[in-house]
Amino acid sequence: MTSLRIIPLECGWLKTAAASVVSDAEGVAELPIPSWLVLHPSGQTLLFDTGLRRDVQQGVAARYPKMARSFEARFDAGEEVSARLHEVDIDPD
Repeated sequence: MTSLRIIPLECGWLKTAAASVVSDAEGVAELPIPSWLVLHPSGQTLLFDTGLRRDVQQGVAARYPKMARSFEARFDAGEEVSARLHEVDIDPD
């Protein structure tokens, strides 16, 4: 590889009232939870952020009970960062 590559990895979504994100907004905001895979020309690999924890697939309250008052998760099996890394042929180990 001769150039730096940055690969976005979508690792679930959080949904909340739009007004909690943008003042006076109406409706619902759906927020993607990204991780970023950085492939450096030297051959080194960096993973920036790891998305949501796997237990959030059971609902936000499974990990963050207070946060569950304001957020819902859309985070299915196969969307965790390890699965997303496999999709781009990177061994998560």
